[in-house]
Amino acid sequence: MHSEARLTRVVSAALICALLTGASVAAQDGDAAKRETESRQTNQAQAVRKEVYDEIQKAQEMIDGRDYNSALRSLNNLYNPEKLTEYEQANVLNFIGFVYYNMDDIDNAIQTYERMLVIPTLEPQMAKQTMYTLSQLYTMKKQYAKALSTLEHWFLLETNPAPEAFILKAQHLYSLQRYREMIRPIENAMRVAQGRGNPIKEDWYVLLNFAYFKQENYAKVRDIQRILLENWPKERYLISLAGAYAELGDDGALIELYEEALNRMELEDSTRKQIVDHLAALKNSGMPASGAIRVRERRFALVIGNGAYKGIDPLRNPPRDVVLVSQALESAGFKVTTLIDSDMESMDEAVNKFVDALDEAGDNTVGLFYYAGHGVSYSGANWLIPIDAEISRATHLKHRTLSANYVLELMEEAQNATDIMILDACRNSPYRGFSLSGTRAVTQGMRRMEIAPAGSFIAYSTAPGMVAYDGSGAYSTFAEAFADEVTNTTESIGDMMIDVRVRVKESTEDLEKGPQIPWTSSSLLGKFWFNPEKSATHTREPVLTDN
Repeated sequence: MHSEARLTRVVSAALICALLTGASVAAQDGDAAKRETESRQTNQAQAVRKEVYDEIQKAQEMIDGRDYNSALRSLNNLYNPEKLTEYEQANVLNFIGFVYYNMDDIDNAIQTYERMLVIPTLEPQMAKQTMYTLSQLYTMKKQYAKALSTLEHWFLLETNPAPEAFILKAQHLYSLQRYREMIRPIENAMRVAQGRGNPIKEDWYVLLNFAYFKQENYAKVRDIQRILLENWPKERYLISLAGAYAELGDDGALIELYEEALNRMELEDSTRKQIVDHLAALKNSGMPASGAIRVRERRFALVIGNGAYKGIDPLRNPPRDVVLVSQALESAGFKVTTLIDSDMESMDEAVNKFVDALDEAGDNTVGLFYYAGHGVSYSGANWLIPIDAEISRATHLKHRTLSANYVLELMEEAQNATDIMILDACRNSPYRGFSLSGTRAVTQGMRRMEIAPAGSFIAYSTAPGMVAYDGSGAYSTFAEAFADEVTNTTESIGDMMIDVRVRVKESTEDLEKGPQIPWTSSSLLGKFWFNPEKSATHTREPVLTDN
């Protein structure tokens, strides 16, 4: 059901579709490819025999008509290295790669373009175009190291790179968590754009802001947030700039910012009230700027707990755990949807409604997905098991269970400020009692999602590949600690999860299989508090959000 997830629009891949368009014949739409083919007709006629050119043109017409299967058959029949010159081979492979891309077969598109690059006499211009396209396709497959090295090779050949190429490099570096190195290519992109008389894009400033924030360079963060607020006067940039002033201890600038915002900006009622209250405190009692306002975003949560399994071991605590967790999230301002003992259809429907709610709520929104129940790792992804799943082969997991990776990608597409995923899905291996065809690749516990998408926070109830305890009491150890911390914490989510980790470890140290140690993976672009009102007088951390 979820074997092919929709393309996401996270910061690490935000420009893929736009950059693919126009990057090469193999990365254009049918009309653009046709125009380039026509413009090069005279040149091709000198290097491509008429019968080969005619076949390519027929395939182009099929592509224009979106008959990709017929185009692929025609081009594959045409491609024969023993009968084609190397220039003809390159042109045919170029179109084959384009067809695979349009069929969403990215693996075969990559393989086709890689074959092009080993042609000894490949034209330099076509080689550059192919490298650039490959860099983006590697990104779509989350092969970020390959994407970066291919783009670096492209830069060696390209004498006049466009700004978008530097941004693509910065996105690759972001995905590899090489944040300091992001700064130079982003600033190069801005310099090139200005030199060409082109505007600097909002997303570029957001990306640069994140890079400086990771270096704790709050003076640079302040300067960038000023530019963002001046050119794109959005509430989140106001809050982010206030956070930067707070971090720098600049009370005067913070007061001036608040006064100007109250007079000139359209603000949510809750934000306006917080600014008024904080401004009064700053003026009347000398309250330090470290208490910068914390805006409570719109918050939505989907909480699923499965225990009444059929055909595999039932679990006692997940249904009770999710009631406890749901109550805690509601106390923290989340609108919560709770599912207990759900089949695949119900889980899928709930996920889609949840993501629709995030879509409609706008960008100042937090989405949280919590799952408790059986789960396994297979084929590079985490699979959450409905109570009615009939699994006798490993490949059934892709079609009869819910992919956690798929859920996260849908949450990314909503483009809200923060996505949180909590997986308490490592209770035990549900298939240890019988033979599962292909289980060599199926492992107990959850697989760590290597790169947390921008603006996301992922928590696992135990270390990757390890089994969590279901618990002998009314709730699992993890759920009880998590719910209590959500209700009472004054800390940001990262620090809060350290407290959860310590509590769970201490509670399980004496158990037979050793302590359970929760793990987290984060690429948040700012701080998130479950209880911002409680945290306001306890922290100096700035509130920084992405686009």
